[in-house]
Amino acid sequence: MTLLPTSVWEDVATKTDLELHDALLKLQINEVHNDLKTEVADLRAELKGDIANLRTELKGDIADVRLEIAELRTEMHQMFRKNYMVMISAIFAINSLFFAATKYWG
Repeated sequence: MTLLPTSVWEDVATKTDLELHDALLKLQINEVHNDLKTEVADLRAELKGDIANLRTELKGDIADVRLEIAELRTEMHQMFRKNYMVMISAIFAINSLFFAATKYWG
């Protein structure tokens, strides 16, 4: 005991002091916990709203892409028909020239 620094009895904590400090600390922890729970709930609600908005936007974008694909498909079929008709016309022209050449030369 002689090695301990000298102190006044007012500086010594009692069991009651520790119990009060413990109770105050528990109240503060509960307050922080409740604040965190509220913030997490708010964030969840905000995220749910953001996700719903993104889904709506994506559905609109997907509908636009599908429409563009349908338009491209229609354009592709039209171009195929035109090219097919050009090829058929070219084949008939070549056959006609070949037929005329064989009649003319022999």
